[in-house]
Amino acid sequence: FFDGGSLGYLITPNFGYLIGIFPLISIINILNKKNNFTLIKYMKYSLAGLIIMHLTGISYLTFQLLLYNKSNLIFYNIGLFTLNKIPFQIMSLIPIYFVINLINKLKK
Repeated sequence: FFDGGSLGYLITPNFGYLIGIFPLISIINILNKKNNFTLIKYMKYSLAGLIIMHLTGISYLTFQLLLYNKSNLIFYNIGLFTLNKIPFQIMSLIPIYFVINLINKLKK
């Protein structure tokens, strides 16, 4: 946890993205169960997982800001927590793919 692991984390904007990790893991697990592991399939499943994780985070963030009557901060926080981070997450997918392939080759 970035800001600590107390119950107070439930009211931070980051918590929605943490919830979004569960569907992301489910999507990546579908790819993991398939034997045909190509770069195209990996990118497709990974991008779908990232999009769903960020949509979950944005939904929680929007709900939270509307609940606290701070709707003027919605776009600022989307930029801060999604648009600011997603390019680096996408760029990190390629090296991760090669590490996964290396591990799979070492297993054989």
